This record gives sequence, structure tokens and C-alpha cells, in this order.
Amino acid sequence: MESLSALVSRTQSGDEQAENELYEQLRPFVCTVAQSCDFVPMNSGGDADASDLTQATLLRVAKSIPEYRGSRDPQFKAWIRQILRHQAIDFLRQNTPALSLDQSGLGVWLRQGLVDDNSTPSGKFIRREQALRLLQALEQLPDDQQRAVRWRYLDGLSMQEVARRLGHRTEGAAAQLVRRGVVRLGRLLTG
Repeated sequence: MESLSALVSRTQSGDEQAENELYEQLRPFVCTVAQSCDFVPMNSGGDADASDLTQATLLRVAKSIPEYRGSRDPQFKAWIRQILRHQAIDFLRQNTPALSLDQSGLGVWLRQGLVDDNSTPSGKFIRREQALRLLQALEQLPDDQQRAVRWRYLDGLSMQEVARRLGHRTEGAAAQLVRRGVVRLGRLLTG
């Protein structure tokens, strides 16, 4: 099987066969990443959301591949993940107005911190914008900090479960990762 970077190079040169092979290799990768809780925090429609996100990501890749300048497979996969993150935020923006916070899966932390049942429509709009700003800042964290913060605060997992998901790190190491992520997130949101 030809490497992704070789297929990208051939695709950028106009080779349609390489382009087809590239997307055949990419689809399972993008689908797996989209199904992870890292990129589909909404869980509003389960597999349909991941499928929609996969399709939107592959379409964005197809449009953007002429501008891609990397030369190695890990660079390309990181680029794909970044596109996927942006597509997930766009997906959230498009679907948030029609969803309650419970349906959107933003978690107890956001429900308690950003929602007031007695608020005005403008107050609700401001809180929705704050939630989107928070998710945008969250995507700027390094991957392991992003996952740890998301799992701990948005998904409400125990520190033990966060440590397990991070690859059998100790709870103390997971707690440090969460703390560093929260501190960095605070800096991003205030500065």
C-alpha cells in the first residue's frame, strides 16, 4: 500500500487514481477519529453525527488538498485532525440552536456554568457564544490536555477513568494533565 504522503503528492499533480486511493485510505481513519469522543462531543445523533462529520471533513480535505504543503504521513494526519476539529465546531454551531444542552452533550459543567433558566433571549445567546468560544479554546490545547479536560469536565469522568483512557497513566499524572489544561484554557479565554 502506497503511503499517504505519496498519494497526496500524486493527487496534487492531478492523478485521479491516486486521489481515489487516497480517499479510500482516509475514510476509515477519519471515521474512527470522528467517532471518538474527542471530536463528536455533541452525541446528538450518535453515528449519524460521526458519519456527517466524516463526510464534511473529506469534502473539506478535497477542497484544501492543493494548498497542503507537508511531506510526511504524520504531518498529513495532524492536518486531517485539524480539519476535523474545525468541522466539528462548525457542526456544533449549525446544530446548537435546535438542541437543548442535554441533547448536545456539553455536560454538567457547561449546564451549571453557562445556563440560567430565567435568562433573556440575549442572555441565552451570549451563553451559547461563550460555550462556542470555550470549545474553540479547548481545541487549541495539546491533544492529551484537550482529551483530559474534555473527559473530566465535559464528559464528567472520574480521574481514574481519565487516567485509564490516557493509556494507564496514574491518577496523579492525569490530574496534573487536567490541571495544566485548565490553566492553559484559562489563559486562552482571558488573554
